[in-house]
Amino acid sequence: MQFAIKYPERCDALVLMAPIAYNPANASGPTPKFSPLTEKLLLTIVGSDFAYWAGSRIASGMVIKTVMGTPPDIMEKVSTQEQSRINTFMEHTLPISGRVQGIMKDAEISGSIARYDLGSIKASTFLLSARDDLYGTFPGAEYAATQIPHAKFIAYETGGHMLAGHFAEALGKIGEFLKSQQNGINHPPQ
Repeated sequence: MQFAIKYPERCDALVLMAPIAYNPANASGPTPKFSPLTEKLLLTIVGSDFAYWAGSRIASGMVIKTVMGTPPDIMEKVSTQEQSRINTFMEHTLPISGRVQGIMKDAEISGSIARYDLGSIKASTFLLSARDDLYGTFPGAEYAATQIPHAKFIAYETGGHMLAGHFAEALGKIGEFLKSQQNGINHPPQ
């Protein structure tokens, strides 16, 4: 979003999938922090490649919830192919120890992002998020869609941060959007 604001001549299209974005509901006070136990659990999982690997095999629901930001019960409702995609994603996250600083920084700033001048974005913009994203991206994505001129927002009720059960559809919609931009059509897909 900042790139699109600062360099409008260099950004024709913007896709924001489960974005960490300003949420006006968080503007009135400090962001709630993880409970000490949850923070310790998250740090243990992401701070050790072995703990993450073991957790993804022994307690995959916990890893899906805490690291993937997706309600674990969704895994029971999605196709085998979608379960495989998420499991492959978890495996490809290794080595996670090199990502711990970024993960914790994302967690730290996610609820206290400054309000950008979204109205100045000239790029055609397409946003997607799930209401049950455990990283809380939905309110920020919804708000950004109301502030960015002509933005299109696809809201999923379920799917969590991984858009479980909707990922193939979401990729298709993103592809349609980007193709429409190449063809000079300046509106996101319906």
